[in-house]
Amino acid sequence: NSTINSIVGKSVFKLFKECNAWISSEDYYLKFSYTSGDSDILASSFNSWEEFSGKLYSFDVYEGSSFENEKKFNGYVNLPPNSKKPEVFFSNDLNTKLKIPDDIFFPVAHTIETIKKAEQGKKIFPSHIFMGSESDRALKRTNSIIGSIQSTKLKKDLGKLIESDYYPIQVAYFDLDPNESLPEYQIKFHMQKNGVVSYYEVDYGDFAISAKLKEIRAVENRC
Repeated sequence: NSTINSIVGKSVFKLFKECNAWISSEDYYLKFSYTSGDSDILASSFNSWEEFSGKLYSFDVYEGSSFENEKKFNGYVNLPPNSKKPEVFFSNDLNTKLKIPDDIFFPVAHTIETIKKAEQGKKIFPSHIFMGSESDRALKRTNSIIGSIQSTKLKKDLGKLIESDYYPIQVAYFDLDPNESLPEYQIKFHMQKNGVVSYYEVDYGDFAISAKLKEIRAVENRC
């Protein structure tokens, strides 16, 4: 039912290990072409800082497009025992009442836990995840389905970070409403034991975006 004819673009993701936290950034550029012959551009820049303890997370977002006003904001989540009670801040929504559940994961911690579950042979991993986004989109219920390990067909010339095996994983993202049975979107991806994702597909229902790994290299950690 989508009017989208094609989507092309590029995403660059970086992950560093600092003294007590993970620092990540992602920049992407997408061009949407429609059946009408028109097109739109979407560009985004995202940066985050995630403490190893899983108790403190901060983010900065910039998003520009040809169809919406520019968005630029930041925020953080601070959890006990760092604070007396969970603190949530969005610079573009100072009055947010977002309630943080006890089983919350931040993005890198969720990835690490997913790999642990896969290595333990677990097939289903339900959780809540907080992602740097606007206040009404930042917190999601998720359900991860983890497949059995498979062999990769990737070329070894992609470098030393490429491993021979991967886990096929599908994560469904839901609204916080416990009665909502259909996900907002789903992501299918191939994840190696070291966390490298070689392929992913984001399915929004009416259309899907697929992406393949083109280049990867190791970076020096900052501590």
